[in-house]
Amino acid sequence: MQIAPLVDVVFQLLVFFLLASSLRSDRELPTPLPGAASKEISEKIPTQIEIEIRNDNRIFIRKKEYDSPTSTELPQLRQLLKEYAQFFENPMVILLPENKVSYQRVINVLDACFAAKISRVSFAATPLSEVAEEEMELEE
Repeated sequence: MQIAPLVDVVFQLLVFFLLASSLRSDRELPTPLPGAASKEISEKIPTQIEIEIRNDNRIFIRKKEYDSPTSTELPQLRQLLKEYAQFFENPMVILLPENKVSYQRVINVLDACFAAKISRVSFAATPLSEVAEEEMELEE
């Protein structure tokens, strides 16, 4: 058995992998780091609207109630969100559901956001310490 062809093949593989690895250049993705926003940028940041969803299915924005607790279409909320989406360039909605609100009610509010073409929707969570305090108050 001759070993010369085996050495040739191993050498060819070594040369191939060396050239292949040296030809590939590492590309860096430009990642902007957070910093202080200039006045021009801060003026473009959209105002956010906070929607409170209470356990009894009532919906509040800035302490004003919208739609009845039994309404699934939420016409008043949809109209407000459409006006909001027209007024601001890239609006943001923050949902503040209470801890025992029905999932269907949250979905109804998300549907209203979708109908108004608002895609930036976030949820705000209640800290567990506050939830525990509320439950203790209810037990007393």
